[in-house]
Formats: sequence, structure tokens, C-alpha cells
Amino acid sequence: MSSCCIPFSCWITAGIPSKAGAEKPDATTSRLLRELIAHAYRHSPYYRELFDERGIDWQSIREPADLARLPLLNKATLAAQMSRFPRPDASPGRLRVRRTTGTSGTPLELPVSPEEKTFDLYAWQRVYMQAGLRIHHRQVKFIIPSAAFPKHSLLSKLGLFRREYFSTMEPPAAKADYLEKIAPQAVFGHASILGEIARELERCGKKLRVPLIFSTSDMLWPGLRAQISDCLQGEIFDLYGAVETGPVAWECRAHDGFHINRGLVIVELVDDQGLPAPRGHVVCTVLWRKTVPLIRYVLGDLAEWATTPCPCGNAGPRLAALHGREHELFKLPDGGWVSASNLVSVFVGVPGVRHFQVVQQSERRFEYRIVPGPDYAPDSDTVILEHFRGRFGRGIEATVSHVTHIDQLPGSKFTPFISLARQTARKSS
Repeated sequence: MSSCCIPFSCWITAGIPSKAGAEKPDATTSRLLRELIAHAYRHSPYYRELFDERGIDWQSIREPADLARLPLLNKATLAAQMSRFPRPDASPGRLRVRRTTGTSGTPLELPVSPEEKTFDLYAWQRVYMQAGLRIHHRQVKFIIPSAAFPKHSLLSKLGLFRREYFSTMEPPAAKADYLEKIAPQAVFGHASILGEIARELERCGKKLRVPLIFSTSDMLWPGLRAQISDCLQGEIFDLYGAVETGPVAWECRAHDGFHINRGLVIVELVDDQGLPAPRGHVVCTVLWRKTVPLIRYVLGDLAEWATTPCPCGNAGPRLAALHGREHELFKLPDGGWVSASNLVSVFVGVPGVRHFQVVQQSERRFEYRIVPGPDYAPDSDTVILEHFRGRFGRGIEATVSHVTHIDQLPGSKFTPFISLARQTARKSS
């Protein structure tokens, strides 16, 4: 078997839920981890040097708990050392490059094998089918355009896996019109792009019927979820993954957190010191990626573990919630930090917030820029500010500004949180 082939058990376990009492997924995960570590040591100059310099016997890494002995891998290190991750004799002509969007601040160009490219598509498809997608459903996916859109396959010409692609660079009205024209049974897109379409439909007084809505990439805040669901009249499934990792976790039909894609990734949550934590930084070990092995890779997101069983019966590990990206942490005057999810919590019980952006003007002052909808009540500003003071005390100020629209660069992910205080500090330093 080629050292870059995807293990057969990965194909079998991709996106399959774990029933209560099942032990096989844990055994499979441990075996795949041992295979990954062996491959990384034997074929990757970066990892061989890492193990040897730190005096770590690669054969001693046998279970997920053993990963704590290895250092974390951040995006900056991966980008700087990328040429030392693949095996030296890897054929450049055979590899393809996957590019990340760079919203974390570190864009990457990741070499992948044809097998990995195919498996990535397969793994995502399995997740979609867990949510109810079927091979005969018409689909629309909004994507950032590259040189050309993916070509229609023979299967699509036979009425299977019929997916149309539409550019995120087009204006909101064009996106909404395209959805209305195609009338898909499923739509895929960044949360901010889906929100953009929902606001356009609201503006026109329209509603569409799209039964399955798959949101990726951006944070799907509760108000945005409700807005999209109402305008597209469908069930939303929030999916968590990345170009580097493939699908990491997904919502089931209970919509009670995110099930880890066991057998494909090992997920850890660690604190600022790199120690296991109930809430912290998301760290992934990707069990199926061999061209560029990713072991204890820091995704740049914040999350917390679920502590109660999921109503769906899946007994595997689950994230209770995602709390945004690490750069969406805001420093306070006392040296503490507040996450984006806490800043958004002030909207709980406040209807009519069509769109928002939070700007940290200084460590002591936040501004909520809101596009109010028809249901926004006269006293909603007061309610939001009371919620803010209740969560953060009176040492920090907040204001509410009403705007008619909030600019978003065409085709890009929307930035709902901006820290002018952080930008000022960087310029000063």
C-alpha cells in the first residue's frame, strides 16, 4: 500500500455516528493514530527531527492521551516549514494545492494527493447525508470563484449529485434570484453569505423553500440562524471543519452541539498553557492526511465540551458550542478577555436585529452597530445595554448605533467583530 493511501477504515467510519456502548471507534482511532505517527516519523523530515530532538520514541505514541507529550503545531509554523512536511521523494507533479482563505491571519497552501482530495469530498458527503441529503437532491453551493467552477460529472448528467455553483462575488440580489430559479433541495454556503441572501429576501418581502441548509466557515450566531431559517424556510445544519482538516464536527437533527468525526480526527481542547480544558483552543490530529501530516494542529478556534448525552443517541464526544476564533477575543482593562459569543449574548430575547457588528473602540468601550428590522422594539436599545451591564459590569461602556447597512467585501466572509483597540496597540508597538 502506498504511504499516502487513505486507510480503508477511514472510508468506512467517515461521518458514521457511534451508538451507545460502542468501543470499536476508540480502537479504530488508536490504530489509525499509530499508523499516522509511524508514517510521520518515517517519511516527514519535520516530524523525524521533532521526535529525535525531543527524545520521544515515536512508538510510544499509541493512544490519543499520549498526544499530550507532543508540542502543538500552529499555522505560522506549518506555513514556514511546509516544504519539510511531505516525504522528500513525493512527486510534485502528482500533488495538488489546496488554499485556505486566510481569515485566521495565516493563509496556507497545502499540498494534497489525489486520494486525499477524493476522500475529503467523500467525508463531507457522508456528513451531509447524515443530515438528510440524498443523491437525487438538487443542490446549490456558493463558493469563492477560482480559475473555473467544478465541472458537471457524468453522475450529475444522470440526475445524481446535481450541484450547481454560484460565485460569492455576485451581489445579494443575484444570489437570491439564482436560488429562486434553481429551487434546490439543499444549499451550501458560509453563514455570512447565507445571511446576506436572507437580508435580501427580507428586503424584497420574499421567502424561499430550501429544505436543507448547510452553514460552514463563519460563526452561525443564534439571531443569524433564525433569520436564515425563516427566509429560506428550511432546517439549518451548522458544520465545523477546515481546508486542512476536512469535516471536524457537525450538528445532527437534534441541533444540540457538534458531534466529533471520530475515526477521521482526534480533537482536544487546551488552555493557554496547552493543558486539557473543558473550554479552550481547538486542537486537531487528522488521521487520514498523510501528504502533510497534521498532528496536534491548532485551528485557531475556541470551543467547549458537552457534558450531557445528545438526544440523538450518538455516544461519541461532542462539542457543546463554538465560541468564535481566537482573534475574536477582546482584552478588558483588568487584563481579562471576553469572547465573541459573550458579546453576542446581549441579543438574547431581542427580536428584529437584522444585522450587527461589534466594534471595540477601546478596552473600556464597545459599540454595537445594528441594522434594525421591523420587529425591533423602541426599548430594544435599552434592553441590549442592560444585558451588557449585567454581563460585564459598569466598568465597561457600550453604545448602540443604528445603521442602514454594514459593508461586506464582495465574496468574502463577513467580519462581525472588530477591535480598534488591538489595532491601535499594534501600531504603538
